[in-house]
Amino acid sequence: MKKRFVALLLVLVLVLSAAAATAETYYRIRKKVNFWQFPSYESKIMDTYRTDWALTVNKFINKTWANITFTNGKNGYVERSYLVRVSASSAWVKKDKIKVRRGPDYVFNTLFTVNKGDKVTVLTNGANYSYIKASAGYGYIENGALSKTKVSPSSSSSVTPPKDVNYTAWVISNGGKVGLRRTASGANSAVFAKYAPGTKVTVLQEGREFHYVSVAGSKGYMRSKYLSKYPPAGSSGSTTPAPAAPVYPRSATAVKKAPFRNYEGAGWYVAFYIDAGTPVTILAPGKDPYWVKVQVNGRTGYMESKYLK
Repeated sequence: MKKRFVALLLVLVLVLSAAAATAETYYRIRKKVNFWQFPSYESKIMDTYRTDWALTVNKFINKTWANITFTNGKNGYVERSYLVRVSASSAWVKKDKIKVRRGPDYVFNTLFTVNKGDKVTVLTNGANYSYIKASAGYGYIENGALSKTKVSPSSSSSVTPPKDVNYTAWVISNGGKVGLRRTASGANSAVFAKYAPGTKVTVLQEGREFHYVSVAGSKGYMRSKYLSKYPPAGSSGSTTPAPAAPVYPRSATAVKKAPFRNYEGAGWYVAFYIDAGTPVTILAPGKDPYWVKVQVNGRTGYMESKYLK
């Protein structure tokens, strides 16, 4: 009996250890740090990262170096003395419509917004920005927008949770196409497809401002005011095909003065700026939908797609 108890105890310890190993531990940067290609001072410095960036450690190489991955997906090496390990904690948002960004600075794109009373998980707490997990995803938020004590939502920010449904609806508008978005955050979410009035969709979730829908195999969010349970007059009820994938390479033009970077991501330094009207060849889409790989005057690099038409 005693041996069986000991065996069961060992199994429990192993299970708990495995669970702990799968939990991701985040680190932040103590101060501005060089990001190296290899764990050696003789290797190439790929970039310099500011404080408050969150990262995960893939492996501690030795007493000096760590192989890490930043939240923008970039992998390389930093001196481990610059890393601060952070334990996750809970916090509440203090105001409505607070922007959650791709990086720890106001210059980074907004991913989504959070409202007063929303509970988030703080994964790293930097000097000015924290890296958080919210119901809409991950991102960076200003420290001043968070409270360690529970905050009640304002009446304007309280919303009814989405309702799971499954029914057919049709796109309606005054003639313009309606956007399908990746998240239910309005102008803060990129439109990745547009559909004409009369397009048939399947509504999977009902929200107050946005419905989660499926259109010809593509899933995303549409504003509820552009959807009707009744087909518009003259509609055949057939589904409009999803837009064809863009062909690469293809030509484009800069719509205004724009930064050109050697690597994808706003965390990388700007190699140079191109002027409005400069011809650009788009070589391929980036890993992130906001970025594209481009060639400008024989130089290959990356730009945000919003600067091109």
